[in-house]
Amino acid sequence: FVPNEIETNEIKSELTELYKSIFTVENMMGTMRSNNRNIRIELYRKEEYVQILNDGKIAIQGELFKIEEYLAPPKILICSKCQIPGHTRKVCKMSIDICRRCGEEKINGDKHDECLIKCHHCGGNHNATDFKCPIIIKFRQELLFRLKTDKNKLPPNIKLFIPVDCRLNGDRNRFLITNNETKSITSTQSEPPLRNPWVSNTTASNDQTNMNGIDDSINKLSNDLNEMKKKFEIEREKIRKSFDDQIKSIKQGLVIIQQQVQAQNQCFSLMSTMIKDNTSAINQITSSLITLGEAIKTKQSDESDLNKIEMSQMMINSTCSHMKNLNNAYAKYEHELQLLMNKQSMIFDSTIEKLLQNQIQNE
Repeated sequence: FVPNEIETNEIKSELTELYKSIFTVENMMGTMRSNNRNIRIELYRKEEYVQILNDGKIAIQGELFKIEEYLAPPKILICSKCQIPGHTRKVCKMSIDICRRCGEEKINGDKHDECLIKCHHCGGNHNATDFKCPIIIKFRQELLFRLKTDKNKLPPNIKLFIPVDCRLNGDRNRFLITNNETKSITSTQSEPPLRNPWVSNTTASNDQTNMNGIDDSINKLSNDLNEMKKKFEIEREKIRKSFDDQIKSIKQGLVIIQQQVQAQNQCFSLMSTMIKDNTSAINQITSSLITLGEAIKTKQSDESDLNKIEMSQMMINSTCSHMKNLNNAYAKYEHELQLLMNKQSMIFDSTIEKLLQNQIQNE
């Protein structure tokens, strides 16, 4: 029993720090007294459930409280049609629906949520399905007695709580257990069971066989792991080799491109030199023609011939000026193009150098 001064939320807050799987802490109905009551604790994890029962006691706000395993009492079948225990509505032979409050037929027109409460089993002031009814109590006592005398009617590994009113005189057994080989967990377990030193040869042999089987399984798993590692190393080596081949092909392609760029630069330089030479020769020829025209003009007296010579000189001067402008424009374009080509060559050479350095580091 836990004092009423200790609130339920305080108990849950303190116990949750010790047992992480607690999800319900609540007062047990029917155990409330003026100064104390019972508390029911529900947990998710079976390990913590067993640990608490084996400890036998639990500390709350500096006080120790006894722990016992809670088992709900067995429920019985009560027909919702005739309100008689022992069967269900599906197999009920009653032709009418009986009200569990007044015991009358439900279709008689009365409001059966406000009708007079009178048990049609015993005539008492309670519902026909109430566990206070002597007929229900007797039926449950007889049912539990039959289950105790013939446990084969229950599934294996079942533990049921026997209510006080269903125990025989002098019977202190509170639980009904269907399998004798399954030991119930009680709060009296405070020490682990001792190992029996007298072990039979058959048991020892079986244990040794089991250990050998475990060793074989471990060895097999180890071999499988090693085989997987070998396959992975082979696959990784194939991927690395494929990657190296791709990098090598890329480098070869870059080298070829670099050679092509160098060849193009050389051709461009050669063509630029030839154009400059031709332009210089044309300028010299133009200057010679102008000089020749002046000489002819001084010796010519015919006015028409002089006009022709002057027209030729004007054409030659215009052509010479045009050639000079073209030469200046070409020289400017050549200079800018040469700067651009130098930048491209520097970037390209830097890219190849970095690839080579990365390859050397990887090797």
